[in-house]
Amino acid sequence: MALVVCQVDSTGLDQLIIKLQSMTAEVMTRMATDVQVQMGIDGDAAPSFPPAWLSPVTGVPQSWDSEIQKRAFFATNGFGKGIPYQRMGGYISGWTVTPIDNGAELANRCGYAAAVGGFPGGWQSAIHAERWQNTMDVLTQVISDYVEGQ
Repeated sequence: MALVVCQVDSTGLDQLIIKLQSMTAEVMTRMATDVQVQMGIDGDAAPSFPPAWLSPVTGVPQSWDSEIQKRAFFATNGFGKGIPYQRMGGYISGWTVTPIDNGAELANRCGYAAAVGGFPGGWQSAIHAERWQNTMDVLTQVISDYVEGQ
C-alpha cells in the first residue's frame, strides 16, 4: 500500500473552515456526490478508450511513467489482466459516498484508484492522466463552487 501525504496552503483557510463548518452533512453528501458525477463515475458505463498502450488523445503509443513500467506491463501480460486490457468497471464501481457524522466520505478502495485518479499530493500515472480526471482537481473545483455559493 502506498503512503499518501497531503499539503494544504493555509491562505484563506479560516474563511474556508467557517464556510465548511456551516454546511450540513446533507450538503456535504451532495458535494461528494457531485464530485462522483463530474468525474463521470456515477455508475454509467466506463468511458470507451483505445488499448492501454495507445494514447486516447493522439492514438500514438502511450506515455509511460518509466521504461520499467512499460516493460513490466508487456512482460506480465498487462499486469495479469491481459492485452488488450478489458475494462471491468472496478475503478468506476469502486467509488462510494457515505454520510458520516459531520459530513461525507468520498472513497475508492479499488487497489489502483490512486494511480488512475491521482494521489492527494497531485501525482497521477501518466498512462491514466489522459484518460481520467484527477480526483483532487475535481474535488477542489466542487468545494470551491459550493463555498462560493454559500
